Amino acid sequence: MASFLLKLVFLFSFVSSLLAAPLRFRPRDAPAPAVEPVPLKLSAQQDSFDFDLADTLVLPNSILDTLQTVPASCAAYASECTSGYQAVNVTYDDCSDAWTICRCSTANMTMDTVVERLGRVPVGLRRYVATVIVSPDVETHAYTLTSGDIHMFGDTQVDTWVHEAAHAYDWASGTPFSQSAEWAEAVGNDTCVPDTYSATDVAEVRAPSYQREQ
Repeated sequence: MASFLLKLVFLFSFVSSLLAAPLRFRPRDAPAPAVEPVPLKLSAQQDSFDFDLADTLVLPNSILDTLQTVPASCAAYASECTSGYQAVNVTYDDCSDAWTICRCSTANMTMDTVVERLGRVPVGLRRYVATVIVSPDVETHAYTLTSGDIHMFGDTQVDTWVHEAAHAYDWASGTPFSQSAEWAEAVGNDTCVPDTYSATDVAEVRAPSYQREQ
């Protein structure tokens, strides 16, 4: 019963946000999330997801436009890329707006790979993503700012792109539902979380829900 209520809360918030939330463009000077993770005392249904969303999500056609200068939102993170960024605007045929991608010259993923994986994020979620910044690392990880900017490291798979886009969507209204009392109560009334990573914080319970809904 608790799991059913949690799904209802998630579905209601998702539909409400799609109807009321602004489209892609939000203030670019928004601060990074400052909420400290609070581990949950709930069991995980599984260690991690055992499916690859790349096999099921449609890839729209795209057009790239190379930028002559690196946007300030990327240049501010030069410490993540000592070899310099290449910046492009990419437009997919499922949306008239362009997304800005800044890829470090030594990144694990090629620009073609980055364009493909961003494109496979369903446009309903992708529209909340601002700039994508891709940097090298031996380990795969990512984080999303309240501005909607997503930072990718290593060779991040499509599942991670959808996960981070879900965080961008959560922050789009300026008041993330994952930080609300209603969501905390719903999660607290449940008996488990989707996977091990979800147990690291209440906000991480919400993002995997989008991965499962695709």
